[in-house]
Amino acid sequence: MGHYGTMKQGIVFSVVPGMENHPIFKGVSPEDFVGPVAPLHTLYENRPLRSANIQVLLLGTIPEKPVEPVFWINNRENGKAIYTSLGHWDDWKIEKFRQIMVNTVDFLLDTNNK
Repeated sequence: MGHYGTMKQGIVFSVVPGMENHPIFKGVSPEDFVGPVAPLHTLYENRPLRSANIQVLLLGTIPEKPVEPVFWINNRENGKAIYTSLGHWDDWKIEKFRQIMVNTVDFLLDTNNK
């Protein structure tokens, strides 16, 4: 795995159809992650995903390259693990990104069901 290099035109993100109402996106509209929101970031080559237990939530695309998963859940027998290739320091300046990270912690800790 590697990355496609720094993308000056930005990565276009899209929520996987059917995942728009996932708890990780609570308070975040799918439109917040559609379009080039990360102008100087890199898109990592994450495929192929090697587990049948993976549920992809967010995809990233750049021109003339394949669509890559950028945020997913690995549902395991004893719990869940989240992976994201996002997290550049500039991502943390985006309020909706920070909201997704808070939602991710809540989801992993299952705080909404306690």
